[in-house]
Amino acid sequence: MEGSDAAEAALEKARRKEALRGEIRKQRSAKKHIARLTEETLDFKKEVKQLKFEYQEVQKGAVARSDARKLDFLRSVATLQRQADEARDALEKTRSLLQVRSAELDQMKSKYSDLARELKQKKCDLLRERDEDLVPLREEVLDLKARVIAATKDADVKPS
Repeated sequence: MEGSDAAEAALEKARRKEALRGEIRKQRSAKKHIARLTEETLDFKKEVKQLKFEYQEVQKGAVARSDARKLDFLRSVATLQRQADEARDALEKTRSLLQVRSAELDQMKSKYSDLARELKQKKCDLLRERDEDLVPLREEVLDLKARVIAATKDADVKPS
């Protein structure tokens, strides 16, 4: 039995040796697999880091462009506000000038109306004075016409 025990022990030893080799192969394979995964993980980490960097750069660029657009917009708003203020000031000046000119125009209209009334009254007075001055002359003209007619009648009557 000794031979069989020794054979079994040798067989058992061979099995253990084979199992150990299998374990060693599995461990080597696992180590290689772990090394490959570790390398891939490092590559992924590098890629993620690069992508984060690129994202930050893109984000910085987007923020810069956004800030530039915002600044342009605010400048445009300020320009439009300034133009609106200038237009409002000009309109206010025009309105106040219009009020002054309207008041002056009303005064001139009133003065014109008064002068026109005075002129009309003066014209009426002058026409009345003229007519009064012409009454004696008209009477004299009528007397002269009557004398001329009478003299003409007398002259017509004498030759007979």
